[in-house]
Amino acid sequence: MGTTIRALLSLLPLNQSPAGLWTKSLSYRTKVTIDKSRVPVLNEDELEEQFVKGTGPGGQSVNKSVNCVVLCHVPTHTIVRCHQSRLLHENRKYARKMLVEKLDDLWNGEMSVRRQKERIEKNKKIKMEAKNRKNREKKKLAKALAELAVKEGTLSSEEHARGQSAQRGDYEEYGHNPWERKPHKSPS
Repeated sequence: MGTTIRALLSLLPLNQSPAGLWTKSLSYRTKVTIDKSRVPVLNEDELEEQFVKGTGPGGQSVNKSVNCVVLCHVPTHTIVRCHQSRLLHENRKYARKMLVEKLDDLWNGEMSVRRQKERIEKNKKIKMEAKNRKNREKKKLAKALAELAVKEGTLSSEEHARGQSAQRGDYEEYGHNPWERKPHKSPS
């Protein structure tokens, strides 16, 4: 082995061995729970509810039916308008859910349910990007090591090619490659 292989091996993380490039490690996941203990509870005495005519696409049937709910939380003067459904009772439910979410954001700020979910998704995305980056670096290093071994003669080019086809999936061994286009044969 030459000094270049040693140099490439020095690029590995301290806790990573060269054999670790081709092995899988176990990982344990912990389920992140959302703290819903601070979610406000609506008191019907503190709400003012109005039913108004709907607006938006749908023409005359939407414009003349009274199924839009305007819900006001009197102590905070927070107003929610809901016209998601044609049915009044469904819009009343949706309006209350929207008001609870709005009050939760107002009172709890960073600890609101919506922000907790956003934070969890953001952390999940960061971890996935780090994992993908690490895997790309491992593949790049393994490829460089294999090419260097071929150059120095410690690995034959057939073995190198066999290793690359094993990474892709050796479809030729089974008789077909799903990505290979075969010429069309006309019936004779």
